[in-house]
Amino acid sequence: YLLIDFSDYLHISVYVLGAVFLQLCQVLLLGEHPIVQKLVDPSLFIHRFTERLLGKRNNAVSDTALCIVASMKRDWMQTGRKPSGLCGAALYIAALSHGYDYTKADIAAVVHVCEATLFKRLIEFESTDSGSLTIEDFLAKAYEETVPKCSAKYGEVLCEHKDKGAEHFSHGLCEECYDNVTHIYYVRNALVFMLHSLLI
Repeated sequence: YLLIDFSDYLHISVYVLGAVFLQLCQVLLLGEHPIVQKLVDPSLFIHRFTERLLGKRNNAVSDTALCIVASMKRDWMQTGRKPSGLCGAALYIAALSHGYDYTKADIAAVVHVCEATLFKRLIEFESTDSGSLTIEDFLAKAYEETVPKCSAKYGEVLCEHKDKGAEHFSHGLCEECYDNVTHIYYVRNALVFMLHSLLI
């Protein structure tokens, strides 16, 4: 979820929520944790934004938008950008390509960015190789570039310690990585609970 989603649900200013979140990260020493520092993948939000825009789930629009986001990521458009702007640009192009007639203002309202940001992301995408293709050519190219899924064998270690001879513990992880993931999961849930408790 984005901070704006919590803001909408709790009816509290996003700036107040942001300040509380930053204070919690500072108190819990999460600022240096790799999970907090990682970029947020825009494709995580496409289905939710599509449903908000269309009022229903539409896999065709979502799938096209996901292909566009993947292309943006290959062209390094994600670096230094918030996911909302990229999602908005992808959703706008996908909706138009499937015959929906939404304005930039409609998209901007759904993804919570201003029209100027949306316009910038559209211009940036237009300047890439994929931006000059028709939607049919784009989707055909995207299909060709799909990478085969990971074919991990049961019990194979896939984490960063695989080259060090670590033994498989669970879900393709060694015990150390598994413990880190579960710890982060519990800390995240505790943060959400604390944030919710503080704001109610």
